[in-house]
Amino acid sequence: MLTAEPMYFILLGANPAADVAAAVGVTWHKLIAQIIIFILILAVLKKFAFGPIGETLEKRRQKIIQGLEEAHKAKLALAEAEAARQKIIQEANEKAREIVEQANASADAISQKKIQEAIAQAEVILQKAQQAAAIDREHMLNELRSEIGNLVVATTAKVIGKVLTEEDRRRLIEDTVSTLRA
Repeated sequence: MLTAEPMYFILLGANPAADVAAAVGVTWHKLIAQIIIFILILAVLKKFAFGPIGETLEKRRQKIIQGLEEAHKAKLALAEAEAARQKIIQEANEKAREIVEQANASADAISQKKIQEAIAQAEVILQKAQQAAAIDREHMLNELRSEIGNLVVATTAKVIGKVLTEEDRRRLIEDTVSTLRA
């Protein structure tokens, strides 16, 4: 009867836990020693391995969180800087547009002023040219009258056949010039 199933027989005893432990080969003093060693190893690992590793992991986690926060702040600062840059560019473009408009207006005003000055100078030059032409015309007419008067005197002297006196010459020239003027 014992030979058929030893485990069953052991379980039928007064202390089934002790019977199972004896069947497996576990003794109470070795089990308690192993539990104490396990607790000691667990305490040592917790203090010297899990603690520092946990602290290192926590520090890394904090650094990662801090890095993400700084990256977010940098992203916000970059967005603000970009907005400020766009605003400055827009203001600069507006100022440049105003300056160009002012320069165009100034150029138009200067151009008009220079045109008026050129017109005035042209009118002055034209008046001087007309005056010079009138003076030259008058001078040429006077020379022509004098020449015609001399020709009339010379022709008259040849026709009459006598030498004219200075008084005759002067009178003939004056008569010829007054006739030419009329």
